[in-house]
Amino acid sequence: MTAAKPLLIAPTFIPCQDIVSIKELGHGNINDTFLVRTTENSYVLQRLNERVFPRPEAAIVNMDRITRHLERKSALSGKQYRTVRIVPTKDNNLFYQDSQDRYWRCMNYITGSVTFPAIKTPEQGWLVGRTLGRFHLLMDDFDPDNLQVSLPGFHVLPTYLESFDRVLMDDSPVNSPEVRYCLHCIDTLRPSADFLEQCRKRGRLPTGVMHGDPKVDNVLFDKFSGRPLCLIDLDTVGSGLLHYDLGDCLRSCCNSAISETDCQSPIHFRTDIFAQVVGGYLDEADSLLLSEQKLLIFEAVLLVTFELALRFFTDHLSGDRYFKVAHRGENLVRSCNQFRLMESILSQKDTLRRILNSS
Repeated sequence: MTAAKPLLIAPTFIPCQDIVSIKELGHGNINDTFLVRTTENSYVLQRLNERVFPRPEAAIVNMDRITRHLERKSALSGKQYRTVRIVPTKDNNLFYQDSQDRYWRCMNYITGSVTFPAIKTPEQGWLVGRTLGRFHLLMDDFDPDNLQVSLPGFHVLPTYLESFDRVLMDDSPVNSPEVRYCLHCIDTLRPSADFLEQCRKRGRLPTGVMHGDPKVDNVLFDKFSGRPLCLIDLDTVGSGLLHYDLGDCLRSCCNSAISETDCQSPIHFRTDIFAQVVGGYLDEADSLLLSEQKLLIFEAVLLVTFELALRFFTDHLSGDRYFKVAHRGENLVRSCNQFRLMESILSQKDTLRRILNSS
């Protein structure tokens, strides 16, 4: 999307005469995001992807409730945590719905902030883990029932597997080495797909408010001090297992590949970063997990990696309807890379379990 449409939408939130420039911001797989600079401040203008979010207004309302709670708890506890707050429209609404029924929102932009596509140092991994731990700790007394469901079935792996089976039944994929590899990996881990959900049903794992997508580039850093400020992209926030967040954070942080679409470089799950992220998380939020629950972090990172690989592959087979792609076949590459990461996790199971045992 060009800046022409945002230029028409931005004055709904910001006085037109104050706007200096609008340009695309970031490289997200889902929403269209723009940086709006004015004579005094900067803002983030975003259009939610209606194909991904069947109820975009729910994601926006949830974000408002979450950030208000985080601000209040941060002030009361003395634990520093910045928030990206929603800027209402001139009519004091949380979002704007355009003539094509697309949902737009505006947020404050934290000057001097930056995101990174990958972890650069083990110390940075520790800081990311601590940031996720602080988010969970600050949200620990928030009732998840106060959140609307913006993404039904999000992170429920058996549901994604059912969707994959339906797609595979409707249309046989083109036979290629990459497709055969993905099908083999799915068959290998299929018997374990419902493990985390069974743990949830039996009360073995804690549920609460999960971020849903705490990957590396959803952590906002101060570019001068290098310290993390907060987690951004709260559209996936909802009730769920804290282990879904831990698994996704570790999957992202410990991947040696810089790009999810690079099919040339070797992919390795970094155990040194794993130890640091887990250490940072437990330094902040150790009270949230029992000893047995800490050991299940291995299953969390393995199955969340499997989940994302499966979702990329299913989207490829479905014609790339969910994740943004620059060209046909990109989701297949993403899927293969996540399956390669999954195999690296499995090959280092004993090492990862030893790290968790000593945490």
